[in-house]
Amino acid sequence: MTRERNLVDKLLENEEVNREVERFINNLKVFNDVMESIKPLVETGAMETLVGLGYLGETLKAILSEEMISSFSKLGTDALELIALTRKENIQRILSALADHQMEFEEEVKKTKVTGLLSLMKILRDEDVRRGLEVLIAYLKILGRYAYPEDKK
Repeated sequence: MTRERNLVDKLLENEEVNREVERFINNLKVFNDVMESIKPLVETGAMETLVGLGYLGETLKAILSEEMISSFSKLGTDALELIALTRKENIQRILSALADHQMEFEEEVKKTKVTGLLSLMKILRDEDVRRGLEVLIAYLKILGRYAYPEDKK
C-alpha cells in the first residue's frame, strides 16, 4: 500500500497531472449528463443500431468514391425537389408522414426490434411495412437508373 501511496504522491507533484485531475473533477457533471443521455439508448438497444450504422457509414465511405457520393447526393437532392414539386395526394401523404408524425415514428422505433431472420420475417408480414418497402424499392429503382451516366451502365 505504501508503494502505491508514494506513486500517487509523486504523480500529484506534477503540475500537469494536477491540472488534468482538476479538469476531470470539474467535468464530472458533464460526464454524468452524457452517461444519463446514453443510458436509454443502451437500454432500448438503439446504441447497437447506432454503432452498426456508424460501421456501415465507414464501410460505405471506404467503398464509394468521392464522385459516386457526389452523384448520389445530387440525385437525392434532385429527387427531393421533384417530390416537393409534385402535388399528387400520395406523395403529399408521404411528405406529411415524414414531417408531421415524428412521435409516432419514435414509438415505432422503440417497439420494433429485429433480432434475427425470424423477427425480420414477422415484421415483413405487416401490411404497412410492405407498402413502405414498395415505395422504397420504387425510389431505389429510379435512383439506380439515373445514378450513373449512360456510358457506365
